[in-house]
Amino acid sequence: MAAAGTNRFLLRDVSASYGRREALSGVDLDLGTGEVVALLGENGSGKSTLLKLLAGLLPPTSGTLTLDGRPASDLTRRDAARRIGYLPQSFEPLFPASALEMVLLGRTAYLGLLGAPRAEDHAAARRALEETGTAAFADRDVREMSGGERQRVFLSRVLAGETDILLLDEPAANLDPRHRFLVVRILRRKAASGGLVVFSTHEMDVAAAAADRVVLLREGHVVEDGPVRETLTAKVLTQLFGVPAVVSTGPSGRPLVSLAGDGPG
Repeated sequence: MAAAGTNRFLLRDVSASYGRREALSGVDLDLGTGEVVALLGENGSGKSTLLKLLAGLLPPTSGTLTLDGRPASDLTRRDAARRIGYLPQSFEPLFPASALEMVLLGRTAYLGLLGAPRAEDHAAARRALEETGTAAFADRDVREMSGGERQRVFLSRVLAGETDILLLDEPAANLDPRHRFLVVRILRRKAASGGLVVFSTHEMDVAAAAADRVVLLREGHVVEDGPVRETLTAKVLTQLFGVPAVVSTGPSGRPLVSLAGDGPG
């Protein structure tokens, strides 16, 4: 599917493996500015692998992957960190750190030789905390936070890097409904400002509310790729997840999706 704006990532016949296990196979995608792209699929379908490929953390085993017309492998780690913000699916702090200290790690690519955060780094970190509603946690140890509080702090760490590409693996995990839709607003704002957002999720309400486009994966293959209204349909989702899906249209015109707990009879 053509991207909404200027193409950023182009993937052509891309495959990726962990050892002998192929995790992605023959993926073709164009991802461009101004769009929010949701990756959906069952566990093991290749969502996290695709995000790692885009983030430069996993090289393709075959095919071509370019960013802004250049092989993505040509990017230095520092250059990539200034252009791409990546949120992994899980992140466990290994040392005592306040929320502010954790978020300042998102500024690492901008630090000088001595590595000391400057005033502008502190300002960017505090703006990111404000955006995720975690400014009040600035001095709290992240190890003492709930899962949802910690998740928003980790998202703040990514936002503090002020990159124009966000790659987010389950950004709404552990969040209550109010904070899931705070995340939705953040993703929509990033796209509206000319950024590119690609995120994975198991929350259908988040995908339906945030995404312009949905890429559905099954066993490492892209099985559907299109606008949210064309991909989040009862037929497609029932086939993908193997349980009945009910889809209606909300007041905004976006799909409202629910999956039944029991499989088809």
